[in-house]
Amino acid sequence: LKIPMELDPSTPFQQLFELRDDFDRNREWSTKVTKEINAVLTRIFLVPFCDVADMPSTARPRYIVTVELASAGLEASRELLTTKYQVILKRMQMWRPQEHLWEGHSGLSGGLFAKDVAILADKVPYLSFCYGRAAAEPAACKVTGDLKAAIVRQVKEKIVEWAGEVIIAKHQLLLRSINRQIKSEFSELFFQMVMTKSPVPQEFFVDVGQRYSDDVAKLVLVYEPVLGHLLQLTQGLKLDSQNISLCFSVLDFFTSHEATGKALISSAFWRPAGNAPGSAFESQCVLGGLLRLSSVSATLMQPSGQFYSDHELTNMEIATQFQIVQSSIQQVVERLSQVFRNLLRLSALTKHGVVEWLVDCFHRNSGRTKMINLLSASSPSLTSDGFFLNLSWVMLKLSEPLMGKALVIDPLYCVATTQQASEGDGIGPFVDFTKETRLANVSEGVARPALALGTTFNFKNHCFFLTHRCLSLGMTQALNTFEQVLRAYSQAREQMAGLPMDANSLQIRMLTSQIIGFKAHATHVELLNLCLSFYTTTAQWLVQLVTPPLDSAQELPVQLLAVPECLVENMADFAMFLRQKDTGTLENIGVHMNHLITFITVFMGNSKLISNPHVRAKLALLLSLMLPSGQGSEAQPTLSGEDFFYSHDVAKEHLIEALLKVFIDIEFTGQSFQFENKFRYRIPMYDILEHLWKIPTYRASIELLSEQAVQSYDGSEIPLFLRFINLMLNDATVQLDEGLQNLAKVKEVEDMQSSQQWPTLTNEERRAYLERLNEASMMAKNRNFLAMRTVRALAMITMDTRRPFVVPTLVDRLAAMLNYVLQHLVGAKRNELKVKDLQKYNFNPKELTKILVAVYLNLGHERAFCEALPRDQRSFSMDLLHQAEQVLRALREEDMVAELRHLAQRVQKCCDEMRVEEERYEEAPEEFLDPLMSTLMSDPVVLPTSGVSMDRVNIVRHLLSDMSDPFNRQPLTPDMLVPNTDLRRKIEEWKANRK
Repeated sequence: LKIPMELDPSTPFQQLFELRDDFDRNREWSTKVTKEINAVLTRIFLVPFCDVADMPSTARPRYIVTVELASAGLEASRELLTTKYQVILKRMQMWRPQEHLWEGHSGLSGGLFAKDVAILADKVPYLSFCYGRAAAEPAACKVTGDLKAAIVRQVKEKIVEWAGEVIIAKHQLLLRSINRQIKSEFSELFFQMVMTKSPVPQEFFVDVGQRYSDDVAKLVLVYEPVLGHLLQLTQGLKLDSQNISLCFSVLDFFTSHEATGKALISSAFWRPAGNAPGSAFESQCVLGGLLRLSSVSATLMQPSGQFYSDHELTNMEIATQFQIVQSSIQQVVERLSQVFRNLLRLSALTKHGVVEWLVDCFHRNSGRTKMINLLSASSPSLTSDGFFLNLSWVMLKLSEPLMGKALVIDPLYCVATTQQASEGDGIGPFVDFTKETRLANVSEGVARPALALGTTFNFKNHCFFLTHRCLSLGMTQALNTFEQVLRAYSQAREQMAGLPMDANSLQIRMLTSQIIGFKAHATHVELLNLCLSFYTTTAQWLVQLVTPPLDSAQELPVQLLAVPECLVENMADFAMFLRQKDTGTLENIGVHMNHLITFITVFMGNSKLISNPHVRAKLALLLSLMLPSGQGSEAQPTLSGEDFFYSHDVAKEHLIEALLKVFIDIEFTGQSFQFENKFRYRIPMYDILEHLWKIPTYRASIELLSEQAVQSYDGSEIPLFLRFINLMLNDATVQLDEGLQNLAKVKEVEDMQSSQQWPTLTNEERRAYLERLNEASMMAKNRNFLAMRTVRALAMITMDTRRPFVVPTLVDRLAAMLNYVLQHLVGAKRNELKVKDLQKYNFNPKELTKILVAVYLNLGHERAFCEALPRDQRSFSMDLLHQAEQVLRALREEDMVAELRHLAQRVQKCCDEMRVEEERYEEAPEEFLDPLMSTLMSDPVVLPTSGVSMDRVNIVRHLLSDMSDPFNRQPLTPDMLVPNTDLRRKIEEWKANRK
């Protein structure tokens, strides 16, 4: 291979020996200067430009390659400079330098001066070692002064020039080679340098690239084989691979110099070209193989390699491996973060390349947000969960400077596209949020937010929204997959129950390994802390946009209308994960509390700020995490040991109202599974209410809302607290009824299994019974747990807040519900609920009876309640109270027994009085009766859309749950009701005549 350059023979070495401007070019060079210069060139190029024997033994090379043109008497005159160049050129063109080797008796013979180095035939290795020897030359010399430093500097430049031309020519041949058999000596030397197996300095590999920094094509060509080899190394990596450190060392080199950084982001190995799928970021990018290093299974059809073995691992083995894996992942993420930081700081061009890489990666993997099952979670066209968990972690570390500060972030970024605006210092493109659902709906007549012409955004905006997009695709979706793996594990356990261990051990071990693998990565304390800090910062920013004090009538800031819903939903989903999983203690949780409580108080109850009630309900889950430790529901961890609710001024004024509003709003979330979802959301709301009930300020807020409800329960608008109570009664009624019914079904199947008929049944008949038992068991367990939580909250609130529960619109329903359940618990039907294992179904009849009786006693001094009990002719009898008394006596609740007797006396008195009144009005004309309840109306009103007259108490009770006319389903609100004064007058006259 010839040197690919045309040389001008008249001045090839003029620049090589160019001196300082103040150097006297016309004076004769002294013999000493000539000898020193020739000695320097001899040591650098290992060819004899002087008599080697005259050189000091400590400064002369032991091995020299002789060249025909060289002679001991060669002088460094300007006429012979061309000859010097020809000597070096001749040396580089030698095919077998060992045939021209001259070996002295002593001299420099190790490292850069070793024999095998002196006889290198390949040009790039030869020149690289020449550069190394030039760099090793002492900086000054008594004889030559500054002249030597100038010569060495320009010799290095000349070596880099020659090496660059040779490298480019060789790499061009490599690219044109079909089988790629031509090797790159530059790449080999580079990796030897990185592994510290070569004395060639890193400076050589930097300077070669720097020479072509203005010619991107040549710059990329220089480093293409290096990056190609790096890609190959990354593809086979595992968490315990030794090559991980080597790969990061290579990336550290490329991200530490402007030219090499430019080469990296301009190469074909930076990001996939064309229409490659999202998964190509793992297989075609030098960062991909490192980003996918994880304990999470690459696909859900295979186990986690770090936690799977032919034998079942012991707890000690799992714990040890868990710590090792977590430490390894953290180290990988730290190194990856440094790579990204280096590129972001290196230059505007590399910063642009990073943003472009991220945006492209997110765009090609946008399908991850649509992963709804285990099959789609393993899509070969998308990157893995491990990849995006690491990338989420990296983005969070890059966003750390933003955390805990008052952010100046422009939400209009979310309506921007690359075509509309450009970043302040030339960075783009943008993360596209234009198709995302907005957090707040645009009211009629309000213009949608738009980006002004010429708007610019700085990198803080990019970093903030890039991190949010990454969390949507990464952390959120990975946790969703984790939930699905947990469900698959539970289902496998249930389906294989009773089968031999050999039959299910393989699948169970695989799923177990996946679960532990997910936990090792996704629940790392640093990752969780960073997530929490970032979401807290987001919460602060959102509160800044609405600027309290809170006022539901105030106009929303236009900027808020640009914010995507996913920013808050991801935060809420993260909170749900923390609530459901024992993730350990998060560090410094206290610094987040006040900001999060403010955000939740401001946004949770305000449908103008967050339109989707499903998202606002999730914020209640986040709020429940802030209860002091031990205050949440059973088996539900909380994050705080300190009670921040005592001192939070915004919460003390607005939190109770916000909590009740979202409790009501989730009755209809607009989702097909809203019925089950509302129960899941309301359990943590009860936790919050129970805790706040103990704090006087919040209790006073509840009592105030209670009084307002009593004063205006029959007004034009249904009071907030009344709607809350109504829905709580609805929940209790459904939960208790379904819990009892399913227990009865369980009892039925259990009786069949223990009967003589069971052995006579066919396999299909038995299977049908078992399926019925499984379904009833799940429902009973769920509904009984929910019912106990709801009834306990009911008992708590009625302790001091009684009057709203006995208003005419609610008291009959409450009494009927209590009577119905108590009848099943203590009456003749109680035997239907005697299943074999009560605890298995979350059913504690004695405790439930005690709580229900507590509600009876709390309300027992209210005459309206005592009258409502016997009006329930379906379930109530005086014997019911006597039977409950016997249960309480068995529980040794003597105080409650005494109170219950007094209640029975009051109820008996009301029964006697009501019997007299019923006899008096028993033959009322049909037009005086409520068309739905068939009871005598006392305050008839006309429903405007259907024209039907109903008793106000009955239609308002209906409107508490359904704001529509019961006869034609048209919208109806209390303020639309028209008093039927004529009918009321007739009823009153009729009643007066009956007395």
